Amino acid sequence: MAVVTIHQRTLKFSITITRFLHKIIATPKSHIIRNQLMRSGCSIGANIVEAQHSVTKKEFQRFISIALRSARETEYWLNILKELENNHQPFINNILRENDEISKIIAAIILKSKDGT
Repeated sequence: MAVVTIHQRTLKFSITITRFLHKIIATPKSHIIRNQLMRSGCSIGANIVEAQHSVTKKEFQRFISIALRSARETEYWLNILKELENNHQPFINNILRENDEISKIIAAIILKSKDGT
C-alpha cells in the first residue's frame, strides 16, 4: 500500500471540492458560500505547501496553523451548504469526513512540531 502524503491528500481534497462546486447550481444564496468554500478548502493545501517549504521552524508552524484554521473554516461552510443543498448531503458528508481526517493529521503535525520531534 502506497503512503499518501498530506500534500497529496490536500491536493486531492481541493480537486474534490472544486469538482463538487461545479455541480451545484449557482444561485444568489449559494454564491458567497461557494466562493468561501472554494477559498478555504483550497487554502488548506496551499498552506501545507508553504509550510513544507518554510525556512524556519517558526515559519513552518505559522503556515501549518493557518492550514488547520482553513480546515475548520471549510467545515463551517460545508455544514451551511449541507443544509441548503439537500440533494447533495451524502456527498457533503463524505467531504466533511475527509476534512475531519485532514484536520486531525494537521493537528498532530502541529503537536509534533511544538514538541520538537
